[in-house]
Amino acid sequence: MRSSVENNSQFRVLPHHGYSTENYRKTVMLRIKFSVVLILIFSVFSLWQNLESDLILAISLFLVPLFGFGVVGFCKSIDALEVMLFYLKSIALLVLIIVPLFIENQSSDFQIRVAMIYALLYFAYISDFLYINKMRFFGFAAIGCLGAFFLPVELTTRIVLVLALIFITLLAFDTVKLRQQNMQLIDELQQSSEETIYKLSHFDSLTGFPNRTMFAELGEIYTKEPEWKQKRLAVLAIGLDGFKAINESFGHSTGDLVLQQVSTRIKQIAARHQNIVSRFGGDHFTVAIMNYPDKETVERLAQKLLATLAEPIELEDEQVILTCSVGIAFKVEPSDDFILLAREAETAMNEAKIQGRNRYLLFQQNLLSLSQARLRIENSLRRAINEQKGFYLEYQPKINIQTEQICGVEALVRWQDKELGSLSPADFIPIAEHTGLIVPLGYWIFEQALIDLKTLQLKGIDLHSMSINLSARQFEEPSLLDHLLALLHRTGVKAEKIDLELTESAVMRSPQEAIQTLSRFQQERMTVSIDDFGIAYSSLSYLKSLPASRLKIDQSFIRELEDGNDDYAITASIIEMGHNLGLKVLAEGVETQAQCALLKKIGCDEIQGFYYSRPLPLEKLIEFIQQHNDGLNQ
Repeated sequence: MRSSVENNSQFRVLPHHGYSTENYRKTVMLRIKFSVVLILIFSVFSLWQNLESDLILAISLFLVPLFGFGVVGFCKSIDALEVMLFYLKSIALLVLIIVPLFIENQSSDFQIRVAMIYALLYFAYISDFLYINKMRFFGFAAIGCLGAFFLPVELTTRIVLVLALIFITLLAFDTVKLRQQNMQLIDELQQSSEETIYKLSHFDSLTGFPNRTMFAELGEIYTKEPEWKQKRLAVLAIGLDGFKAINESFGHSTGDLVLQQVSTRIKQIAARHQNIVSRFGGDHFTVAIMNYPDKETVERLAQKLLATLAEPIELEDEQVILTCSVGIAFKVEPSDDFILLAREAETAMNEAKIQGRNRYLLFQQNLLSLSQARLRIENSLRRAINEQKGFYLEYQPKINIQTEQICGVEALVRWQDKELGSLSPADFIPIAEHTGLIVPLGYWIFEQALIDLKTLQLKGIDLHSMSINLSARQFEEPSLLDHLLALLHRTGVKAEKIDLELTESAVMRSPQEAIQTLSRFQQERMTVSIDDFGIAYSSLSYLKSLPASRLKIDQSFIRELEDGNDDYAITASIIEMGHNLGLKVLAEGVETQAQCALLKKIGCDEIQGFYYSRPLPLEKLIEFIQQHNDGLNQ
């Protein structure tokens, strides 16, 4: 707020927001010209009415603005212009007092007109004093009212004039106070708006954390410190895994509640002296750690973040299980700054997501080239999906371990790109999952698998089931079931022939929502298998509620399966638990006769692996089924 009186001028009363001296000079000239116009009108009126006294008064007043025209060019500042205006108005008041003294035979009408002109000039005299202090305001008003007593008019006219001037003064003072209050309110609103704009542009409105802009500004402050080159700095980029599905399934308001709980957990773990915890947007958080004792301390912090954020989040009617991926970048060169490390940490975080999520990864220079390679794969994958070219399916048989009959096949996608060549699913499926391209790719896989299943049926091969993998990203799609039912109707395949394979970790992201979705699949007569069972955390209370038909033991337990070892004990326990829950159990990755014998011994129902067959294209699958069935019939 401006002070009421500027130090460099005792007459400064108006705040000239954005006014240059030249602009204000133009304003003063307009006010003087307006005065000249009024006086000319008064002069014409006097001539028309043959009022000699009024004409003399008008000519006398006319000299005042003429003097103003002459001196306004010499005023070099706004202060000087305001002083000049003040003196011009003072001179005009004196002219009204002095000139009528030399006019004889004044009529009562002339005296009234003099009093009215004086009142108008008086109002102009005090009207500019909007921010002047109270004592000075009433001081100038008193001088003006006192001048009214020296007007050469009748006593009655003077008394009425003074009363009118007092009323004008009080009215002007009320106006002063109102204008001051308004200006103060405007200043406060402006200051509040500036603070709000700054807060919105520098802090995250949902969590209160600094945003990317504030993170960069704080980093710039730290890097300017003299001892910066000797300081240690590590930046952690934290990205929630599968958060998009929370918004899509429960709505953005629920998603915001989840983010607030996540931010509270991150703050409790990472908010220490000089650490900067920020949210860059969406589900991306960043932590800058300064002066850490050693790199192991930072890695332990990342491990703690992984464990804490994986704990269930309790909402009103739902329990949500989220995991996160963390990328870590350390300051190596003295010139490394916050933004560079944040970018490197984000690269490592994205790689951690692609490698399987729920893990942390240290940034290394080779990640940049790896990231570029993945970007090339992503671009080619996007093009191939749009063109629906380069993809094909292979099928791996599933064998009933007791009867050795083929009880089904699993559809597995392959990709032969015209530029990149043949790519392993391990190279492109994680990228498809990370980018969301797995959704359109998954629909293509489902449709092609149904077409191939129909082909098998036309050739007289009636499989018990066709297993099709659903990724976590696909499973979270609200329109998934409707899309699958439409494809079943189009191809004429019965729903009971379809077995949907879903990983344990995908189910446990949101168990209650998963139970509801799987129940709808079951109502449509599709079966569900829980894939890679045993490598993720599962609550038995949720597991027994899942409308699933089969557990698939992850191949990591089968690879080194031997009689009496830990893998044997774990596998036997899973089989027993599955049977107790009324589920069939299938073992993946069976490659030897010894593994097959042990699995048969402990009651496994089905097996799948290279021991019987590698994944086969459709033509080879037909040959394998026919030869296998012929062998069983002999």
